[in-house]
Amino acid sequence: MKSRLLPAAALLAGAALAACQSMPAGPASTYNGQTASTQSGTAPQAFVRYVPERVDDIAWENDRIAFRIYGPELETAAPPFSSGIDVWAKSVRTPIVNKWNALGEHFYHLDHGEGLDCYKVGAGRGCGGLGIWNADEKKLYVSHDWQSFKILSSGPAIAKFQVTYAPWRVTTPKDKVENAGAPGRKVWQVTTFTLAMGTNFNRIETTLYSNDPGEITVGVGLANHRNKEGILFQDAPTARETFWDKADKDPSDPIDPGYIGTGLMANPADFTGFVATEDDNLAILRVSPGKPFVYYAGACWSKGLDFHTSDQWNAYVKSAHEKF
Repeated sequence: MKSRLLPAAALLAGAALAACQSMPAGPASTYNGQTASTQSGTAPQAFVRYVPERVDDIAWENDRIAFRIYGPELETAAPPFSSGIDVWAKSVRTPIVNKWNALGEHFYHLDHGEGLDCYKVGAGRGCGGLGIWNADEKKLYVSHDWQSFKILSSGPAIAKFQVTYAPWRVTTPKDKVENAGAPGRKVWQVTTFTLAMGTNFNRIETTLYSNDPGEITVGVGLANHRNKEGILFQDAPTARETFWDKADKDPSDPIDPGYIGTGLMANPADFTGFVATEDDNLAILRVSPGKPFVYYAGACWSKGLDFHTSDQWNAYVKSAHEKF
């Protein structure tokens, strides 16, 4: 995407994006010359890799839960884009990312005794995706899928990787001209995900850059799936929220997929309030361009090994002591 960035902002963007153009060499998958390491063994472990066999996902997991995000090629293969965070539900401690991807979508959308992909990201933020909240327009502006990636640790203690997102517009031009060169504020993003063993939560550290030096209003969300029967918990003093709703069912599967619980923990120092949109329950944060901020987002499955009710999930989220 081409954009007219201010000189200082352009330098910041170039440095941020260049930092993500190399990654440790490994024996398997490649993307733009980058190689992602593969998983070996069946012991419980944290793990992350690039998944070219599913177009260009990045998938990661630990002994409790798994996640994935979508890459730029998927926008062509299966539009529209969705930069939210997907959840894969596990009912085993052992790794599933390689196995499920090898067997394909016809396999992992059904539960064969290890869990399944029963979470729908849709147009929402999924489990902890972000966007830029325009309070005047009451609209969340979101990026396209990730532009580049770098694997920092493929396990076994932690899965850690970094992704960049190309600049995107966060206002609607007055002349309604939607092109890269149109005037208006734009932001771009560098995010590092860390998933350690023994937790359901990703630590998500993001730096946003902009062609405008002013503060940025961020909306970090949990998808509501437009489900009015879902159970929403929000606590403003601790900047935490959860959402518990019915898992998405594959029509060909006779088995009840249960419920998915998602959760979000933000830094109260950044937090300004909650906002509900058609697709998401958002925590609103105020951040500065070029300054990293941290929040945590995670999920559970009612048919997994750890949390089976919304009360159990909420108790876990309320009692977590995370560092920002």
